[in-house]
Formats: sequence, structure tokens, C-alpha cells
Amino acid sequence: MDAARIAAVIRVATYNIHAAVGADRRRDLGRIAAVIEEIDADVVALQELESRASRGSSDQAMRLGAMLGMACVEGPMLLEGAGWYGNAILSRLPIVHEQRWRFPDHSGEPRGALGVVVDDPQRGRWRLITTHLDLWSRPRFRQVQSIVRLFESDRASPWILLGDFNEWRPWARALAQLRRLGCVPPAPASYPSRLPLFALDRMVLRDCSLTGPLRRHVSELSRRASDHLPIIAEVGEPDLRSNGLDARHHARAEPNL
Repeated sequence: MDAARIAAVIRVATYNIHAAVGADRRRDLGRIAAVIEEIDADVVALQELESRASRGSSDQAMRLGAMLGMACVEGPMLLEGAGWYGNAILSRLPIVHEQRWRFPDHSGEPRGALGVVVDDPQRGRWRLITTHLDLWSRPRFRQVQSIVRLFESDRASPWILLGDFNEWRPWARALAQLRRLGCVPPAPASYPSRLPLFALDRMVLRDCSLTGPLRRHVSELSRRASDHLPIIAEVGEPDLRSNGLDARHHARAEPNL
């Protein structure tokens, strides 16, 4: 992409918080909030959030949003009464659109994706989708195929897909499929947080550009707070004011992919 076309830069991050259970096996949502403050990102995609009473947790996503003063959109995957387990997105920028999908294929734990569009008068409009893909390669590949089918024909705007892909092999079929959609930059090892060996947390970018490499956030706190380290990137993209998305529309349907 021509650097002259870049209109703004946004800092994004993806972070599997492991239900706020740290490397010391202690649940501490305050540590997760402190790590997110260290990251200082405009939008943070989160995986493995809890609010199920049977797991001894209240609504972690909303609590984090309140602690950090960020807007929160939840993406439940497992439901238990009023509680749930799944994904979320936190944003400093106004959220003008949200959408949820469920994958038809999984190995036992329901999987899906959560998307938002954020908008800011100074930095423009950004579309971000987070997912947490399957542990097993065959359903993971089918989930990636679902993502590809969804977005191959969707040219509405530049977007960033980010999350825990559970795929550390750069030659894997799943990543090859995602390269059909856009750029899959090399990711640093982010798991386990104490001694990172595997690049499970990744991003895919279409019609936008990294202003530097993906990097992991390593601090004394981030090594303890979860079993994953956060992955951070600065991304530049063109002005999306004419991309046709209606800022008044808030989609809440949960169709299957």
C-alpha cells in the first residue's frame, strides 16, 4: 500500500486471558486489567473470558470494561444461565456496529467470531474481528474455511482478524487459507507466557498495513497474569468514510457461518 494513502494509525492487541487465571494458578482480574493498561491499545480482542457461576466468576468482560473505561462487546460461546464463556472486544473508540457468528464445525467446544466497527472523527473507521479457533487441526481448518467464505466476497472495508488461532506452524493449511484473504504477518511466540515457544496468537490484515512488526508484550506482570502473552500491532489504513457501512446499524444476530 502506498504510504501516502495512510490516513491514520490505530494500536490493536489480542490477548487470551485464560479466565484471568495466571501462571501461578491464581485468578486475578485486576492483573489482566493492569496488563491491558500497559499495552495502551485502542482496541483489544480478548479470548477465554468467564462469567459462569459454576466457575466462580462474575462477568469478566464488563468488569474489565468498567475498570479500564473502555466500551465492551461480548461474544458468548458457552452459555450457563445468565453466565457465559467466550470472547470480547474492548475499545477506546466508539463502537458503531457489532456482529457475531458461530462456526458449524468444532471438536466439542463451540467456536465462533465477534466483529465490531469502531469510528473516531480523528482516526476514522476500523473493522476488527476476533476469534478463538479449535485445538484440533481438522475442525480448525474448517473454521478457517468458514471465515474465508464469509470475507472473500465482502469488500466493504479494510479489516483486521485477530485472536488465538491455536496454529503455531507457519506452513499450516489453515494459515495458507487465511493468506487468500490478506496479509498474515509473522507472529512472535506468545505461549506459554513464562517461556514462549509457540506463536498461537496472530493477526490477518486486508487493505491495511502494519507500521511495524507484530510484537508480544513482555513484562513481569504479563508473564504471570495469563498463560498467553498479548500480541500488539500498529496498523494504518485508508479513510473508510465512504465504505458504505451504516454507523446507525447495530447488528446483533448470531448466524452460523
